[in-house]
Order: sequence, then structure tokens, then C-alpha cells
Amino acid sequence: MGRRPTAVRRYLDEAALIAHKESERALLADRARQDAALRLGALQAAAPEGVDTLPDASEAVEVLQRALRTGVAPSGAAERTVRQALVSRSAALQRAYLVAALRRATEQWGEGSVQGRMDADHWDFAPAAWGGEYWLRVRLTSTGQARVFTMRRPLTPEEERDPATAARDAERCAESSGYVGELGRLTEAEGVRAEFAWSTGQVRTGEPAPGLARSGRKPSARRRPAPPKYRDKDH
Repeated sequence: MGRRPTAVRRYLDEAALIAHKESERALLADRARQDAALRLGALQAAAPEGVDTLPDASEAVEVLQRALRTGVAPSGAAERTVRQALVSRSAALQRAYLVAALRRATEQWGEGSVQGRMDADHWDFAPAAWGGEYWLRVRLTSTGQARVFTMRRPLTPEEERDPATAARDAERCAESSGYVGELGRLTEAEGVRAEFAWSTGQVRTGEPAPGLARSGRKPSARRRPAPPKYRDKDH
């Protein structure tokens, strides 16, 4: 005796539901593998020329390789590991590209006009017109921002008491905005976008990066970069 139509329909509906769920699982697995492959490629790509080392991403690579094998997207702590690795690598590359652009940009001001050295997390460069006593420091952040400070070497007790010191500080701060504006235009011309932020009216004391030698000559007259067309940002 044949089954009732309602019973057959129930079995057909169940079979269709199972097929639909299997199709969804296959689609999710394909998406997981595609996503893992893309992110794995980004983490395993060789460092570009001029970038010595990149942050270690071995743990994130293992997570993504497992996702490729199983078709299951990482979640929870595993997903956070992958995201952090991608953020760290992106920040390191942005920083390296910005440093390279800063080097090329400052070279455009002419041989002898600017000496630049990278040291730790900042780039120091000293306009020759400043006589080696003052320089600009670009501190690179993990977010790709470039904070700029007007720096000078430590003062002697006599210089601290000299009223001319405050006048020189004010003059260098005023000139800094022109250099920063020019740096922004030059680095953008090199294909690197970075937000340059600096503090106006403030000079910091410190030591320049190794190799940024004191020029040994008095500040000379020179054509200074034009003032920036955008407003200063106080930080």
C-alpha cells in the first residue's frame, strides 16, 4: 500500500531543507576559504624593498591556514589574532613608506640644505639655515600620523638667561609651520598620505638622531618654504 501524499510531502520537505542547509554550509565554507586566502596572502607577502623586517605573524598564519583546510572562519580570540596581525603589518608598512617619502622629500630641498636621519620612531632633519642648534622632529605614530616638534639642543646657563633665546625660539616655531606645510605637499607628491600635526609656539629640548651633526655655522639667509595654506593643529 502506498504512502499518503502528506507523508511523502513531509519527507520531500525535509530533504529540501537538508539540501538547503548543506548548500548554505558549502557557501559559508567557500567564503571562509576565500577570506582566509586573501588575508593569508597579505600576511605572507614579502617585505617591500627598503623595509627590513615586518611584525611576526606566524600565529595568525596558522589560524588562516587552518581556515583554508576546514572551511571554518576563525572566531573569538583566533579572529582577534588575525586582525591584530593585519593592523600591525599595515602600520609597519605605512611607517616605512612615510620614512622613505620623508627622505626623498627633504632631499628635494637641495644638497646641504637639509640633513635627515631616522632614529627609533622619529625622523630628524635640520635646515641648514638654522645653524645646527635647532631641528624638526617627525614622530611617527602607529596610525600613520606624523607629529612634528621644533627641537633644540640643551641650553647653557648663559643661554637660558639670554633674552635672545626666547626670540630665537619664537622665530624657529614660526618657520616650522612653513617646513611642515612643504613636507606635507612633498610627501603627498610621493604618493604617501599622512596627517602632519604640530604644536605651535613650543620648542622642546633634546638630542638629535646620531649623525645629525652640528653645522658649526651661523644661520644663513635662504628661501624658506611658503607658509601652509591650511590651519595649524595644536596637540
